[in-house]
Amino acid sequence: MVKFISRDRLLSLDKECDEKYGTDHLRFQGEYEGHEIHIRIPRGSWNIMDALVPNILKHVLGDIVEIGMGESSTVLAIHAEDFNVKLHSCDLKMGGMFNVFEKELFEDHICFIGKSEEFIKEYDGNPSIVFLDGEHNYDVVKMELDFFLPRLKNGGVIFMHDTMPPVESNTFKDKYGWNPGDVYMARRELERNPEVDVFTWPYSALNQGLTMVMKHRERTDYWKLNGRIDHIHVKQKWVKDAL
Repeated sequence: MVKFISRDRLLSLDKECDEKYGTDHLRFQGEYEGHEIHIRIPRGSWNIMDALVPNILKHVLGDIVEIGMGESSTVLAIHAEDFNVKLHSCDLKMGGMFNVFEKELFEDHICFIGKSEEFIKEYDGNPSIVFLDGEHNYDVVKMELDFFLPRLKNGGVIFMHDTMPPVESNTFKDKYGWNPGDVYMARRELERNPEVDVFTWPYSALNQGLTMVMKHRERTDYWKLNGRIDHIHVKQKWVKDAL
């Protein structure tokens, strides 16, 4: 079994937090560019991804890659171990900004300490699932998408966090690096891409937006394609090829 929760890594709620927020929250502490950060996260914040990942792996078995470590890493680690696949995690420090864990979570958990642009120079796999939750910056996320989307297995999924913040003020960078920033711009570009299907949940994932990007399988039958592709043209080509 995955062993990731210990008192020194995942701080228990103090009495004040219990009284204010209830016992259904987890508290993390960390630092960002010299600033100490405390955050309380509702339990089950990753429940949608937690439910979808095993279903995806049943149909498209392969490695999982995540950019940005944290509580979500523990969710991905459990499913990666269950399906006997590797989990590649990348962040500037082990356990991420909030020091959720201090070492690999299971035998096939491979942690890369550094920026994503350095990680992708070394990674040469074809993952089934990718989770992007690192730097809250459009240019960086776009670079990550340009790398992973061509390498993603057909039928595989890229999850993106911070893609639909509830208020405009969250689209601007803050000194703690917590705000989603302009990541929503990458989501909007993908929604115009006919080669993928895109769906975003505004709830779950701390209510900052969780986007699922599914890569189409090769030579998809015309009746399965999304509406951004010329339906008649594709159907004519499909019939011609079948003759």
